[in-house]
Amino acid sequence: MIPTQLYTSQTTPGTTSQTTFSSVFRTVVLVSFILAGLIYTIINLQHHPHHPNKQVHNIDKSLFDPQTGIPLTNPLPTSLQPAPPSSSSSSDTISIVSTFNGAFSPSFASWLIYYQHIGVSHFYLFCEHASQTDFQEFERSVGDFLATPKAHLLTVKLVWKGGKISSIGRITKKSARLYCENPEICERVVKEGWLTGWFDLRCNGELFVRQSLNMEEAIVMALEDNVQWLAHIDGDELIYPGFVEGEETLDFRKALGKIDESVDSLLLVNWEGVPETPGGAESNIFEEITLFKKHHTDTKSARPFLTYANGKSVARVAPGLRSNGAHRFTTRGVWGKKKKTFVQEDFAGARILHYTYCKVSTARGRGLAGEKCGCEPTQEDAEACFILRFDQEVFLKSMELKEEEEFEKWYDEMIVWGKEREAEKEDMLSYGVMARVVLPKMIVL
Repeated sequence: MIPTQLYTSQTTPGTTSQTTFSSVFRTVVLVSFILAGLIYTIINLQHHPHHPNKQVHNIDKSLFDPQTGIPLTNPLPTSLQPAPPSSSSSSDTISIVSTFNGAFSPSFASWLIYYQHIGVSHFYLFCEHASQTDFQEFERSVGDFLATPKAHLLTVKLVWKGGKISSIGRITKKSARLYCENPEICERVVKEGWLTGWFDLRCNGELFVRQSLNMEEAIVMALEDNVQWLAHIDGDELIYPGFVEGEETLDFRKALGKIDESVDSLLLVNWEGVPETPGGAESNIFEEITLFKKHHTDTKSARPFLTYANGKSVARVAPGLRSNGAHRFTTRGVWGKKKKTFVQEDFAGARILHYTYCKVSTARGRGLAGEKCGCEPTQEDAEACFILRFDQEVFLKSMELKEEEEFEKWYDEMIVWGKEREAEKEDMLSYGVMARVVLPKMIVL
């Protein structure tokens, strides 16, 4: 399959997510249920994302490095030098597929720089810019950026999807085949039926379909480019590699190189970014955000996330690899030369840093996105358009609070951990419930 556009600064061709028997016994059971319910209510109240009280179990403060968020027993890198480049014939190349619709921005440039730094070399970007003019401007900006020394190791393939989205409208089972550059790829997905329940939905539902189909197309492209690993990563997500003992760099390829060949896919749990200021529209989230809530598998007293908590995955690229939604991979049919059980394991060494709602303009944009896909500002429509509860809340508030000052006040109260919560932040950090992750910022500055 030939992408709409290919950019590469390399000179080597082809590089590229829970009987009662007596009245006494009945009384005991009843009291037990009441107590259990009371305890459950108290715990959930204390763990509400916006509840000011905190509950931290007895965890040794000295176990965690507040600058990296990782246990002090883990080895730390001795330098921040970038990972060495891959050769054109390297078998350790990593690729990323992403669905994108924004302008070329400092955050986007930092996203590319960061991934180049940890050893990612190939990108398959499916661009949803509404007009071809906007896409072409983005295309030129990407080309100019890749010509600079900052991004000279990257290969980026751009596929414009805005035109197809405009002509197809809402993706249905019948129209899905028209979405793929190669119709056979989309036809196969429709026949298999695993996306059937997601067709003809609005907003998040339709985006889920597009992302899944983009992953299907990217797998074909990755096979053609002979890359070894593929991850579906959004523009507000960074892979935070595991530290490999004895290595001086944050080289994700080194961490993946230690994975047994029988493993087909690795699950990376996510940490959620926490803004400490509202953040301006032009601010660079990868420079501004260093505070993260840890996943519940990483701490006994996890703070609830605003958005998803099921992580992302990275998979080996081989014939038979398929999308299993936007957060997972699977196999369908033949894997290599034979059928096999798809093996997915937790990747203990790495995390996904999710910079969700890290500036007020992103939250405000949720309202615009809902309007664009035909959602009315009602609870019923919010639930139909947005999968996650907090996304629904942000959409409704964005539509309700028209004055920017009023909306920013709500955002500050609900999402920002400002100076008034400094003591609470320090407790969360010292007990390993949150992490102060500064390495990405140091890389992109």
